[in-house]
Amino acid sequence: MKSIAINAELRNGNSKSDAVNLRRNERVPAIIYGGESNTLVSFDEKEINKFIYTPEIIIAEIHVDGKVIKGLIQDKQFDPVTDKTVHLDILELVPGKPVKTSLPIRVVGNSSGVRAGGKLKMV
Repeated sequence: MKSIAINAELRNGNSKSDAVNLRRNERVPAIIYGGESNTLVSFDEKEINKFIYTPEIIIAEIHVDGKVIKGLIQDKQFDPVTDKTVHLDILELVPGKPVKTSLPIRVVGNSSGVRAGGKLKMV
């Protein structure tokens, strides 16, 4: 799997007004969970777009407060009008702990069953 490095800043407020102020300053509020504790962070909007707008599953190496946290985007929320990222949920990858995620499947070519008149059903 591909991985990219992203810088993040810890955020201390978890109220709606704190999140609105972050967005005005072109920051994206996020939460990193699944590890020892939940971590509230914010990302630069331009830097996080290379992580969000990709068809691939990418592991993020998040540099925050002198630590490196590996994670996957679990959920992303967008503004319905501007299509800007409003919030991210990032699942921290812990060695030895299983992860459930959805993967895109790309079918290449045709099987002999489809060539013989069968149907391919993607569920």
